Amino acid sequence: LEFRRVLFRSKCLVKGIYSNTRRQGEILEHVRSMLGPEINAVCINKNVVCGRHRDKKNCGPSFICFLGTFTGGALCLEDGRRFEERYVWHGPFDGAAITHWSEPHEGLTYSVVAFTSKVPSDAPIAQDATFSLERAA
Repeated sequence: LEFRRVLFRSKCLVKGIYSNTRRQGEILEHVRSMLGPEINAVCINKNVVCGRHRDKKNCGPSFICFLGTFTGGALCLEDGRRFEERYVWHGPFDGAAITHWSEPHEGLTYSVVAFTSKVPSDAPIAQDATFSLERAA
């Protein structure tokens, strides 16, 4: 519950942008307190469906947490793992080493991806387009 309050209070999602990466700030510090100090970036997604990809800018463990009122939308990994339960952290998985994608969903979905990035923490806060994003219908 506290995590959801921090997420929505931080105003991470910008109108018209459906995926935002944070490399500093309250949301990152809160996630690090749960997952560990090696996490240096958090990507907040709203209604995002991604195709098969590897995360070129990652260099360590990744975790994902789903929030919202939706069905479907699992994160699938090439090794057969599927993450779909809401309100829990899934992982770790190495997003740079293993191909992964998300399934289509119905309803409002948020995903929070915590990871270790090669990009410096003082990089501009903006949409991080390391994979193709498709807005879910």
